[in-house]
Amino acid sequence: TDITFSWRLCCRNNAITTLNNPGGERMYVESFLSNTTTPCNNSPVFLNPPTSFTCQNNAVFYNHSAVDFDGDSLNFSLTDCLDNAGNAVNYTGGHSGVAPFGPTIPVNIDPGTGAITFTPNNALVGVLCVLVEEYRNGVLIGTVVRDIQFRVLNCNNTSPVLSGVNGAGIDSIDFITSACFGTQLCFDIVGSDPANPGDLLSMTYDNAISGSTFTVSGPGVPSGNSITGTFCWTPTIFDLGTHTFTVTIQDDACPIVGSNTF
Repeated sequence: TDITFSWRLCCRNNAITTLNNPGGERMYVESFLSNTTTPCNNSPVFLNPPTSFTCQNNAVFYNHSAVDFDGDSLNFSLTDCLDNAGNAVNYTGGHSGVAPFGPTIPVNIDPGTGAITFTPNNALVGVLCVLVEEYRNGVLIGTVVRDIQFRVLNCNNTSPVLSGVNGAGIDSIDFITSACFGTQLCFDIVGSDPANPGDLLSMTYDNAISGSTFTVSGPGVPSGNSITGTFCWTPTIFDLGTHTFTVTIQDDACPIVGSNTF
C-alpha cells in the first residue's frame, strides 16, 4: 500500500513574527511514497540546512539542494506550513503559504530547481514551506514538505553573489549548461562582494553530483575580493538527463555573515 510518513515537533520558535501565537504552533512535516506504482523508490534528500539569516533590504538567494538518487523529476512549489495533518498554521494577517512574508515581500520559487528568491524590506522571523513532488515517467510517485525558517535582521551587510556558468549573469538561463557523455565538462563560477570589498569570501559545493570535483581558488576575475570555483565532471551514458547542484558563497562579516546559495 501507499505510505505516508509524518513528524510532529513541539513547539515552534516564540520569536516567529509571521504566525499568531507561534509558541503554541507545532512543526509538522510529512512525506508520501506511492508503493503501489513504484515499489522501489527513495524520497529526495536535502543537502543544505533549513535555516537562513540575512539583513533587511538584501536580496536573498536560497536553494535546498534537493537530490533524488533514483533520477526522478522534482517539482517545487510554496505551500502552507502545517501544525498537524491537514491543518495549516495560524498565519498573521496578510501572510499565507504562498505569501509567507506578507504581501509586500513576494517570494519566487523556481519549480524546476527549487531556487528561492526574495528581498525583505523589514526585520522578521518567518516560516516558509516547500512542497516537493516527485515524478517518474510523468506519474506522481511521492511528495515531501520541507519547513524552513528565515530570520531577517536590522543590519547593513550586503551578501555576496555568484555568477552563472563561466562568469555569466544571474538569470536562470545562465545557470544551465550541457555536455555529452564520455566528454569532460569544466566551467568556472565566480563569487564576488562588490558592496564590501574588504570582506574575505569562501565558497562551498554540496557534492550533489557523484564523481565531480569542485576546486576553489582566489582571487578570481573580476579583480577585487572575488573567488572562483571550478566544477569538472565526466558524465557516463548512465548519467543521461538533468543534474543539479548548489554552491554557497559566504563573507566574513560580523556579527552576521552574508550568505547566498545558487
